Amino acid sequence: MKMKHILENWNKFLLKENSFYKNGVEIIKATTQELDQRIIRNFKRLETFIQNERIKKNNPNLKVEIVFNELIKNTQNICFIAFKSNIKEISGRIEFAQLNKKSDDGFGEGSYKILKTFDVRPAELGIGTLLYELVLEQLGTKELFLVCDRTSVTEEAQNVWNIYNQRSDITKKQLDISYDNIERFEFKDNSGNTQKLKQITPNYEDDDIEQYMAISDKGINWKDSAFSKAYTKENTSLTNLIINSNFINFSFQTLNNRDLYFNNLESINNYDINKSSFRRNDQDDEDNYF
Repeated sequence: MKMKHILENWNKFLLKENSFYKNGVEIIKATTQELDQRIIRNFKRLETFIQNERIKKNNPNLKVEIVFNELIKNTQNICFIAFKSNIKEISGRIEFAQLNKKSDDGFGEGSYKILKTFDVRPAELGIGTLLYELVLEQLGTKELFLVCDRTSVTEEAQNVWNIYNQRSDITKKQLDISYDNIERFEFKDNSGNTQKLKQITPNYEDDDIEQYMAISDKGINWKDSAFSKAYTKENTSLTNLIINSNFINFSFQTLNNRDLYFNNLESINNYDINKSSFRRNDQDDEDNYF
């Protein structure tokens, strides 16, 4: 009954849905201040798991830490969020980076793009969804957005993005297709006539982005795909829960020091430099456009 009461309390404060256009790009604002009930359940499961580990290890002070680091670079920022834990059963890391106007995938209004997700476990705790939620919340504090990988998304991650597209507490931004997409893809209508893709804002390039995933998902109706949009949150509900938790610590650092960033990254559980998107010895920031 206690959990039901918590969920009911979070499912309040409905706001009127609205959207607006910025430079021709449609922004669909969140309609509630609630924290999605699935996220609350996963958060509670994680706390319960840690509590049980305290009992098993006879360590009443046992906690896990979630670390969020952002490295400010000359051309684009790179980030990771990860669990740093003495509980070996808990692990997970997401690496992501901000797109810029030289990015192969397009600018996408300066969105941050998921690069890789690593060793997220145990799956039954929803570790990955908690990390994704925190990324959305922290980007949201800067009015920034997140997009999926533009050409490959796992089946599990596809489900996450489809849920984001349905959630009323998530703010969505419709992005455009790139000129390259127009050249590469064409479709046949019911009469056999060839149809080419069309841009939403042909006179505005900053919202252009690679839309292979969206086109693969919905074809000529690519705009209906969850993968065609960028997402953010206008509140930090999960962050607030974690900050007040007796089981989880959360730390956020914005860094200008490259060595410090990589020291932090390499200290993460199960870090493998050969699998990472980032390299400490990258000599030229201009090389990394992701």
